Amino acid sequence: MKFSYTKLLLLVTIIGSLLFTACKKSSSGPGSPVIATVNGTAYQATATTAIHTTSFQAVWVESYQLTAGDSIYLEIDIPDTALVNKPLVVGNIGVDIEYQDTKAGYKGYYGGYIGSSHGTITLSGRDTTNHKIAGTFNAVLYNNDNDSIKITNGVFNTSYSLQ
Repeated sequence: MKFSYTKLLLLVTIIGSLLFTACKKSSSGPGSPVIATVNGTAYQATATTAIHTTSFQAVWVESYQLTAGDSIYLEIDIPDTALVNKPLVVGNIGVDIEYQDTKAGYKGYYGGYIGSSHGTITLSGRDTTNHKIAGTFNAVLYNNDNDSIKITNGVFNTSYSLQ
């Protein structure tokens, strides 16, 4: 598994801030910032953080479904070069979807790092002035054990901060 220290530090910082500070949680209705179906089960973010990182020239949409005894992490990485209504291929440089489930022992599934993974991300809107991004995604992601998950009907619609 290939994972940069910068990204790991950012992830730890975000999780820490979610645990120790108040965060704006999405509603339980269709207005959630990130929703999808994972192996036939509904995923709906209860917390979402999105940032534009100039060092990676991308927007990272990081969402969490937090429930008693389980936490699921779903990340969508969209490069600055992405165009509205032009599908991006997961695994190309800067295009990634990642999924982790603590109930499964932190088993991670990665789109950009595992060769068999595949999928698409398509922007439906991007507002660089007001820092908003929206789109759809689908993927089959693998882990290092060649186990896979299927993500369908993925939708994201959120604002992002600059970093």
